[in-house]
Amino acid sequence: LPENVAFVPFGEVIVNLDEGRLNRYLRLSISLQIDKKEEETVKLLIEKQKAVLKNWLLSHLSDKGMDDIRGAAGQNRLRREIQDQFNTVLFLDGYDRIYDILFEEFNIQ
Repeated sequence: LPENVAFVPFGEVIVNLDEGRLNRYLRLSISLQIDKKEEETVKLLIEKQKAVLKNWLLSHLSDKGMDDIRGAAGQNRLRREIQDQFNTVLFLDGYDRIYDILFEEFNIQ
């Protein structure tokens, strides 16, 4: 990895999946990959918008079923959706500063 990359932990969310009568939940922990020069700015913005981002994440994930998140394709799609939304909420200038979303934990039970 290049030296100019930093990872900002967002933390963990636990959400019930949309699986009808089955009671399934997803425990998800993510980090945001950003430019090291932006690290302090991004941390402050996340702190300010944490409730909004977490609320969106919980709503978004609770609409997902197993088929939506299963396998590499499902996980990659989910990472892109989270990345897009976080960039939109955090950076009103339209300049995306989150390069990637990394799953530290992705546990379905």
